[in-house]
Amino acid sequence: MRRAQMAISISVLGVMEIGDGRTCVPLGGPGQRRLLCALLERQGWVVPSGDLIGELWPAARPRGVQEALYVQVSRLRRVLSSFGDAEVLLLSRTPGYVLKLPSGCVDADRFRQLCTAAEGHRRADPAAAADLYDQALGLWRGPAFQDVPAGPIRDKSVDRLATERRLAVSRLAELQVGLGRCDEAIALLEGLALRHPLDERVCLQLMAAFDRVGRAGDALDAYQRTRASLITELGVSPSPLLESGLRGLLERTGETKSCGG
Repeated sequence: MRRAQMAISISVLGVMEIGDGRTCVPLGGPGQRRLLCALLERQGWVVPSGDLIGELWPAARPRGVQEALYVQVSRLRRVLSSFGDAEVLLLSRTPGYVLKLPSGCVDADRFRQLCTAAEGHRRADPAAAADLYDQALGLWRGPAFQDVPAGPIRDKSVDRLATERRLAVSRLAELQVGLGRCDEAIALLEGLALRHPLDERVCLQLMAAFDRVGRAGDALDAYQRTRASLITELGVSPSPLLESGLRGLLERTGETKSCGG
């Protein structure tokens, strides 16, 4: 009897999950998560066995490490094959393994697709662009690969996705200000500034949004928080760009333009 096919769905923007959109399939221990993370990072390309070994056992390799890798691959292959989808393949290819998946089944890929679509609407239809960015950011449930132990491939992927998320938030906030949704932009930027207290460009955006709604005091507070973080954590003063933003704010105090939320 032929096994029913289920559409596979893999979530990495938060805790790693694999399922069919309704129920999740257990992935097993940290080794399975590390392996899937490494294969997803280079999806469609052969990942050398040496790279996978370095990811699964970054500190000390077990005896018979090639056999141990084969066991981990076999376990993950069983999980993937449970979906009965001919497009889901974990193949042995010299000098390692390659993971092939249907288009759009990984939430990180959908996030990037939505961001690309948003940029395509940015000039002609800012409201549509903002909606697409909002959908993209709605896919995030926490830091990427949140429950996957650290490793060279995982860490690089996490950093790249965090940068892409930060850019998407920044661009959505910019669109919202242009659309007169300043309160929404401020809420987004406050969260971003909290996660990235040393990012001066985020601080500048937040200051500008506060300034736009006549909240010069809050804009100044945002500057002071970033300045304190830079001095405390890096031992440096704000850059000329941020200082210029402060001077502009002080010059405009009392002349801010209201923007409805």
